[in-house]
Amino acid sequence: MKLSSLLEQHREHIKDEWIRRIANTYPLKTARFLREKHDEFANPVGSTLEKAITSLFSEIINECDPDRIAGLLDDIIRIRAVQDFSPSAAVAIVFMIKDIVRDRLAGEIKKGDLTEELFTFESTVDRIALLAFDVYMKCREKVWEIKMNDVMQRPFMLMEGAMCTSYMLRRGNMHLEKIGNDDEFTDIRRSNN
Repeated sequence: MKLSSLLEQHREHIKDEWIRRIANTYPLKTARFLREKHDEFANPVGSTLEKAITSLFSEIINECDPDRIAGLLDDIIRIRAVQDFSPSAAVAIVFMIKDIVRDRLAGEIKKGDLTEELFTFESTVDRIALLAFDVYMKCREKVWEIKMNDVMQRPFMLMEGAMCTSYMLRRGNMHLEKIGNDDEFTDIRRSNN
């Protein structure tokens, strides 16, 4: 029997265990909630996690299309990126499947002499983890871009009427643009030269 057949045969157990282990990376109450509620309105994170992991597992054992995998990873990793997981903790969820497969199928892999296929499977998981890291970094860049835009859009007042540096720079740039476009200022500059 091939490893892909074994993975297909044990699909539900492996998928459920993978989701359980991912949920366990959250605080206890959150983990319980993620595992127990699967309604997409009552628990959108748990629902998204279950759908993405189900599809991701299918991709791993069947076609392994990088574009589809990146989209599925985006569904999972985006959540972890905004929840301030470290990069390693956000991406570690991909590696979990390796331990699950080894634990669940160890005897059958040894009996069927499927070690070489296991190495190939694990190499595929490693490549997916690298994709997950790329997805995480893009999500974090977007988070910081949003934060920076938010800061740059507000005229913050600090203490006792002092203005935020970013606001002062924007105000100074607007003033210089206005002066640069002012015909009266242009005439004064010409007369001084």
